[in-house]
Amino acid sequence: MTHSASARTVVSLLAFAVALGALGCKGKSLSLDSGTDGEGDGSGSGGGGEEGVVWDDLHLESSVTLTGGFASGAGFYTTGEDGEVYVRSEGEWSAQGVDADEPLNGIWGMRTGEVSVAVAVGDGGTVARLDEFGWVVSQELNTANMESVDSADGSVSVSVGWGGAYVTDGSASWAFQAIDNNPQFNSVWTDGTTIVAVGQDGVIATTRGGDWTVENLPSRVALNGIGGLSVEDLWAVGVDGTVLHKTTGDWEEVDIGTGATLWDVEAIATDQVYIVGNNGFAVRHDGTSATELPTGIDNNLYDITSSSSGVVWAVGNRGATLRLQSGD
Repeated sequence: MTHSASARTVVSLLAFAVALGALGCKGKSLSLDSGTDGEGDGSGSGGGGEEGVVWDDLHLESSVTLTGGFASGAGFYTTGEDGEVYVRSEGEWSAQGVDADEPLNGIWGMRTGEVSVAVAVGDGGTVARLDEFGWVVSQELNTANMESVDSADGSVSVSVGWGGAYVTDGSASWAFQAIDNNPQFNSVWTDGTTIVAVGQDGVIATTRGGDWTVENLPSRVALNGIGGLSVEDLWAVGVDGTVLHKTTGDWEEVDIGTGATLWDVEAIATDQVYIVGNNGFAVRHDGTSATELPTGIDNNLYDITSSSSGVVWAVGNRGATLRLQSGD
């Protein structure tokens, strides 16, 4: 997922048609925050040096805004608004040499055996792809600014943004999806069959392979992030502390005790739903109530994700990178 570079400005798929001769650049090491931890289980002391902090502070020593992430067996990957992808592995950061000309706003990836595959999207229709040969950057999505990308297993991928929605089924191109009123999307979720996208003016759009069904919240409040366990257990978050939950019926508003702008949501289980937002705000919802997870930082957090083993990561502005400690 994540997450609207355009919306942030307002307020402050895996088709690898790459010849062997067009390999991406290998990662390059950076003399940044080296850390002393082993990058495995999310254990260790909290960042920020404040009592009650339950996150490890593994920030990138840079002022770049980090926009999205995914965790694989090879480390934690995050996209930057400088057009780069950074990886945190074995206690160190490295830049991957992507060097896209446009900001990268979101990433989806997975680990297949010994290989990590990923796709990142950004402004100007930019797509950066990772396979066993490395990263390759091209302009695949017209000239639209794309904010988010998601896939269930790589066989069907969807990207959304302020240029609508594009879907690929593993072919060499993305198919543009015509949607009434041309909504401006900030985030997308898919299970491989159903696609749900959210965005400006409280838009929630859904498709199951045919026409899109579009609805808008009566308040028209902007929605910035969506995540969930299934099409019958979805969460969406947005400005003014807006949290929505959908099961088998309509979307229902959930009060988590904040009026802060919220940017993203990650659901690991019915009792483990994580939400992040402005000024270092982070909570876990257990299906009944929300518990704040002190971060010790005041950075805006734009994306939250988890590994297959349940390690939770969050990223944001000024290089903010947090890893939830084990058991929290």
